[in-house]
Amino acid sequence: MPPAIRARPLLVAVSLWQHISALTEPSHCQEGGGVQLLQQRLELSEQTSRARLVEDVELEFDKFGLKLQEEPRPIPPIAFMKMQKAGSSTINNIFHRMGERRGMSFFLPWDNANLGYPGAFPGEPDGQISGGPDNQFDMIIDHAIFSEPMYRAYMKPMPFFTTILREPLSQQISVFNYFYKFKRLGWEGFLQSLETGSVPHECRNQQAQVLGWYQAVHNTMAYDNNTAAVDGFIRTLAPAFEDAGLVMLLEYFDESMVMLSKRLRVDLRELATPALNENTGEKIYPTDEQTLRLQQANAVDLQLYKYYNSSFWRMWGADNGVNSLSADLQQMTILNERLEAKCLTDFQGQKSVVNDGCPERMVMPHISYAMMLKKSQNWTGSHTQ
Repeated sequence: MPPAIRARPLLVAVSLWQHISALTEPSHCQEGGGVQLLQQRLELSEQTSRARLVEDVELEFDKFGLKLQEEPRPIPPIAFMKMQKAGSSTINNIFHRMGERRGMSFFLPWDNANLGYPGAFPGEPDGQISGGPDNQFDMIIDHAIFSEPMYRAYMKPMPFFTTILREPLSQQISVFNYFYKFKRLGWEGFLQSLETGSVPHECRNQQAQVLGWYQAVHNTMAYDNNTAAVDGFIRTLAPAFEDAGLVMLLEYFDESMVMLSKRLRVDLRELATPALNENTGEKIYPTDEQTLRLQQANAVDLQLYKYYNSSFWRMWGADNGVNSLSADLQQMTILNERLEAKCLTDFQGQKSVVNDGCPERMVMPHISYAMMLKKSQNWTGSHTQ
């Protein structure tokens, strides 16, 4: 069983795990990459080594004090494609904090959540009240459908493109259980809504949909099982998300934070975070037959995830070959565990905020953070600097 993100279990159902483990297992296309990762995770259980590391991290944590005092390093403009139930609220909070700390400009949605989503970016009224594209923003991190030309038109030069993906069946099950409008349909009703209709359902291949798949194929489901067409679409994403960005994986969140720190050249402590908006309550799972249908309805997402799972471990292996990432991974894991313990508690199946000793911004919901930033940016629909 591959290592999982902190206290985030994936699927309990055995019939689903066999499928998921095949996709989330580290790719072995780079020599020794998966073995190195498993060895690094095993090292975390060695009490003597861990005790010494904890002492070192405790000193950093005290210095950190959940705050960073030193002058922050500059970072490039950031375009983050927010995915539903894939850890995006947590990443969104990190980028809010990083951008606010540096005085960066945000494209803040009129409704505090969506930039045209699930329609074309940036949508209305945001396109109009932003003043139109003028390379004016440092951060675009809210729900939107990716269009590289449009994003580049609104962003300052040389942006960093990033997103986070989740194993598609796990993501779909989480979406189904999180949103009442889907859960009340039951699995049969939800699956029928994915499988039928003249246009793709908002949850069908949802991760590929956010990255622009259905816009690319003119809003039809006709190409969902065309592996060549999907492969061609994935190749169009490479200039943004591989050459000048990063695709992270929820199942390997701490590893993703280490890679993000390397790409942005920022201190690991600035990326430390508790897990936000996590549903840890009891879930309803599909039957084996329904699981097969769910897989068939999300063929594009499955191909997308398989590709970027391999891509991530190729990058990890390349970076690990130059500088060992083991110490960074251990430090990131411990920082995140300590923050989770300090900031969150489990209450009736949901992770709830514990205010004592936890900075407000670190657990601030994404809409609340957007509203606060609007005040600090004197938001009138546009912001330039």
